[in-house]
Amino acid sequence: MEKVNLLDEADALKLTRRAVIVGIHWNTIPWTLILDIDAELWSGTEYVVCRAWMAFTGFSQISLPINNLRLPQGILTNYDMKYEPVANHSKAYQISCYAISEDDISESFEIRIIATGVITGVSKQSAEVSDPVSHFQRVQLATLDDFLEAFGSQPKKIEQN
Repeated sequence: MEKVNLLDEADALKLTRRAVIVGIHWNTIPWTLILDIDAELWSGTEYVVCRAWMAFTGFSQISLPINNLRLPQGILTNYDMKYEPVANHSKAYQISCYAISEDDISESFEIRIIATGVITGVSKQSAEVSDPVSHFQRVQLATLDDFLEAFGSQPKKIEQN
């Protein structure tokens, strides 16, 4: 049973409106950068948390200016992701962010990712909004393997000698 729905690009851009980036994966799928996200989505009556992944295909560059920041609670996003066309049929995706530590909120900063496209999956299950979402809650909603199954790709296993 699939646990993840794939979104079109228009819906994917809205995913960063109220979210926390909790992980970054690369080399799970060749030439693809994956952001692991807890996204707060409107259910029609209240906000709920869904697990989500944004896979930037044809990934060639990331700018993540987090100089001297600690990220114990992840990177918080607060606007829809935007993009603009750049060379070689790629797009420059921009995500407006800030970080929260125990006693401080950082200045806002922007993550910029150059890629040919983005494929996004969201868990079909949701949870009540809590701050922060625990690892146990996160994997109950869906796992990276669930996203990869929906995406139609499995990571290559590294053989040990």
